[in-house]
Amino acid sequence: MALEAGAGVYANSLALLSDAAHMLFDCAAIAIGLCGAYAACWPPRPAFPFGLARCEPLAAFVNALLLLLAGASVLLEAVGRLCRPQVLTLTLTLTLTLTLTLTPTLTAAGRRSRLATGGADGPGSQPGRPRFLP
Repeated sequence: MALEAGAGVYANSLALLSDAAHMLFDCAAIAIGLCGAYAACWPPRPAFPFGLARCEPLAAFVNALLLLLAGASVLLEAVGRLCRPQVLTLTLTLTLTLTLTLTPTLTAAGRRSRLATGGADGPGSQPGRPRFLP
């Protein structure tokens, strides 16, 4: 994530910067959600006679606000770059970073596609026929 953000700053690439921000907010969302779920399991105390069961929806709300903030900042930067285009230098750093970040994504998408259609599952699988996952 830090490597991708550094390469995005170095290459002046909004795509790399937004992908790094996306990974950062995914990690933050998981951490916030886990903290909310953990706090929701605490028993009632004198200070909180009804417990902290509302921490989970509050964590989801904070995640939504962070997502809106990230989306708005990328949108504002994209509109600014449309109004005043900037030179994007396709360097070795940018090419390597794009390759290293796209390869796992495309590999995972291919695996999900094969699993959803029932392909490459071994004996008994029927190619091209959808299979419902539990």
